[in-house]
Amino acid sequence: MHAIAAFLAGVLLAAACNSQKPQGSGAPAPGRPDDTGSSKMTQPPPDPPPTTPPSSTLEQVQRWAPAGHTVGAAGLDVPGLDLFMVSPPDAPVPADGMRPYAIVAVAGGVGGKLLEREEVIRAASAATQDATKLAQLAILVHRIQGELLQDAKTDEQRKVKVAAPALTPLGVDFWVWTTGVGRMLEHHRLDASGRLQRIPQVVAQDDAVANAVTSLAGVSTSMHASALKTLAGLCAADPKAKQALLDAVARHPRDDTRAAAADAAAACGAAAVEPLIHAMEQDKANIVRWKAAAALGVIGDAKARPALEKAAKSDSPEVSYAAKKALGKLK
Repeated sequence: MHAIAAFLAGVLLAAACNSQKPQGSGAPAPGRPDDTGSSKMTQPPPDPPPTTPPSSTLEQVQRWAPAGHTVGAAGLDVPGLDLFMVSPPDAPVPADGMRPYAIVAVAGGVGGKLLEREEVIRAASAATQDATKLAQLAILVHRIQGELLQDAKTDEQRKVKVAAPALTPLGVDFWVWTTGVGRMLEHHRLDASGRLQRIPQVVAQDDAVANAVTSLAGVSTSMHASALKTLAGLCAADPKAKQALLDAVARHPRDDTRAAAADAAAACGAAAVEPLIHAMEQDKANIVRWKAAAALGVIGDAKARPALEKAAKSDSPEVSYAAKKALGKLK
């Protein structure tokens, strides 16, 4: 009897212990959340508000454009593309007279891919074989200041056989008559990648120098660059080209053009040493002084050593660095 009683007591004790365990896996029951709000920290964040899709490609570009920029139609119709001109807020007109802007396109309607620069031209080239339309787009995208020509209007244009834009195995060839002071005739080629190349014209040397001088008198910085390249190429052989280039180093009203002229003047060799020293020592623009110092290093004439040694101690880090580097190149 005592054994039976002991056995029953053990069974009852085990049942009582089991009745206190949680149902399920047997893991301890989680404690109650405290009063610090920690239970709220485990809740997922609310879903972001839904984004309303744009109602038009214009609205799509407006959302993409930086704040304050103006978006308007580019004024050119290309199949499958909606073209827009994006302009920054009103600002002073640059010296070249051309307000900044960018051409962008949306391909395939609302929600389509947004394209920029060469992408725009490549997409247009795949959509149309209209040479005039592609030339007009190239003028916009590459910001060429000029009139697209469809035929020759002057003796000069007839002489070089100006013609309407045309598709060739190399791309789209077209002619532009630049606007502004010192209008120039330019021959361009747009290749399949969307890049633009200016095709040099075969002209008499005197005409090339005269055209370059005229271009430097205008406000277009792109024409300045082309003119300086022409003068640098003729500097060693043509006294007029040399004089025009060195005059640009000393007296052109634009700082950036004087700096570019100083860089190009290295092609003149020893004849440019004194003008470059003067520019390095006297020009008010820092960029001109250090470009002149660098050009003296390219020439490598030992006559520039005293001036470069002095410039190496300049308060301008750019001038000092350029002068020190130039000193290491002197003969």
